[in-house]
Amino acid sequence: MKTIRQFLIQPYLYFFIILIGISFKFYRLDYKLFWIDEISTIQHTSGILDKDYAALIPINEVKNIGFYYDLYHLKKQQYTITSELKGLFSSTQLNPLHYPFLMVWYQVIGDDPVDYRLFGVFIFILTLPFLFLLSRSLFNSKFAGWMAVSLYSVSPFVHLFAQEARYYILWSFILIVLHYLFLECIQRNNFKWWSAYAFAAALSLYASPVSSIIIFSHFLFVLLTKKDLKKACTISFIFHGRFRYTLILIKLFLHYHGMLIINSRLLFGSLCWDSAFTCLVFFLPNWTFSMYLIKCHQTSHPKQ
Repeated sequence: MKTIRQFLIQPYLYFFIILIGISFKFYRLDYKLFWIDEISTIQHTSGILDKDYAALIPINEVKNIGFYYDLYHLKKQQYTITSELKGLFSSTQLNPLHYPFLMVWYQVIGDDPVDYRLFGVFIFILTLPFLFLLSRSLFNSKFAGWMAVSLYSVSPFVHLFAQEARYYILWSFILIVLHYLFLECIQRNNFKWWSAYAFAAALSLYASPVSSIIIFSHFLFVLLTKKDLKKACTISFIFHGRFRYTLILIKLFLHYHGMLIINSRLLFGSLCWDSAFTCLVFFLPNWTFSMYLIKCHQTSHPKQ
């Protein structure tokens, strides 16, 4: 029994599992049907508005299938990043952060459908070291870090979305980084870490407005249990002369969420397939999970 236990705590076992998980992300990456949401990803990356995209499709005219394939090969359309960004900012997007990354990605890697899926695999790999740091910080154990990363690597749920040209894996990456930075802020409580947290929080809101649930739970934790951190953070921003950066982040936040409020009817109309009950079910586990992580960190790092 002791031999088995010694074997299970060896890092190379979990490193091998992680390599298997990474390898599976590349396996038959182009096999699954490139479905409508992934096509929408390419459309939003092009910067073409929904109302203008229909004008690209000829009516009452027979075209070779290659014509329609070329519409989704953005290099052949000779779009520029400037025009793509201008179109993106002119539209209302719930996940605007995803597309600027893809604008650069397809120019460097390629514009085949599988290349857009490769971006998700790339972000998945970037997530692994931050997940290790987060788990090690939570439980004060490298073994917990190896265990968390290996489970994440071979999770069927993660595998499904890592092989899709959608924003979910990028959002997961930013949330993991956000949790890690928050724990570091609690431990170190200096301007550098709070600045990094503020930047990651701003990015997470542009990755998905649902990130506000996580940020709100962090705020409650500081407000209810760590009031000294709130005071130290505020003083740090003012006396380090970096308050203007906070104003920039606030301006970006208000601009984006102002657009969401103005176009709320359009956004809720596009989400009519969802229900209020589903949104509630989604809200509660996210908020609860965030508070659970913080509780685990408190247990692993008792106050001296």
